[in-house]
Amino acid sequence: MAVEQQMELKPLELIKVEQLPKFTEQLHTIKEQWEAVAAECEALACTDETLQSVKARRADINKAFDVLEARRKAVKQVVMTPYNQLEDVYRECVTLPHEKAEAALKKKITDTEDGIKGACETRMRAYFTEQCQREHIDWLTWEMGGFKIDMASARAKVPAKLMGTIADFVIRVAQEVKTIEGMDFAAEIMDEYKRTRNFGCAVDMVQSRHQRIEEEKQAAAARAEKLRQEQEAVAKVEAAAPPASTPLAPPKAASPAPKGPEFPESFGFVMHFTSKAQWDAVRPLLVELKKAIQKEGIRVE
Repeated sequence: MAVEQQMELKPLELIKVEQLPKFTEQLHTIKEQWEAVAAECEALACTDETLQSVKARRADINKAFDVLEARRKAVKQVVMTPYNQLEDVYRECVTLPHEKAEAALKKKITDTEDGIKGACETRMRAYFTEQCQREHIDWLTWEMGGFKIDMASARAKVPAKLMGTIADFVIRVAQEVKTIEGMDFAAEIMDEYKRTRNFGCAVDMVQSRHQRIEEEKQAAAARAEKLRQEQEAVAKVEAAAPPASTPLAPPKAASPAPKGPEFPESFGFVMHFTSKAQWDAVRPLLVELKKAIQKEGIRVE
């Protein structure tokens, strides 16, 4: 596709400063030209044969746009310079004096309000101390209550709302302390309560701690009982076996008896071990043998 004849763009005189804040803009006169350029570029076919001409067209359009952009920025600078100078003068003549006035008044107001609040806080601290003494809670402090004194309470002759908040706090703590005193592990719970000032949390922490201790005690007792039973079973087996140093007695000549059962009344044997490993291997078998013998009603010594 052949490239159409290019339009000449002359942006230098499109925007010029005449008299601030008035300036001449002729941008609408080239709107149709730029819209036509945009339509042309959208319809332009780019093939291997026209690639270089399309690139050249793009470079020309961008060059014209860059020139216009540079002019716009130059005009902006011309327009903004007097305004920036005005801002500097405005800051010197208005802004800085206003900031000084604002800071001075703010400090005066803050100091005055802090004085009013401070006087109120002094009275409320005394009231707080009276409430604590009445409830016999000498460890409770003003800071623990997290009380906030606003100007409405500070200006009031009798800050009833704030006094009610203080009284409710002290009474609640006193009631929780009495509840703790009647519980198991009261000293531990009280220690946690003073630290957290949370009744439920303090109780749960101490009860959970003692539950874990009790569970460990029971587990330790179970382990000790199991070990005792194992040692007792081994002791019985060892007691049933003759000493290793005792030689096996030769059987006595049986003397005929007129009456009696036709089986031995007792039977014994001696086992000789050369290592602990042999004994450890045989001991469980002896325990099972003893159980099997006793199951038949035979007494084992």
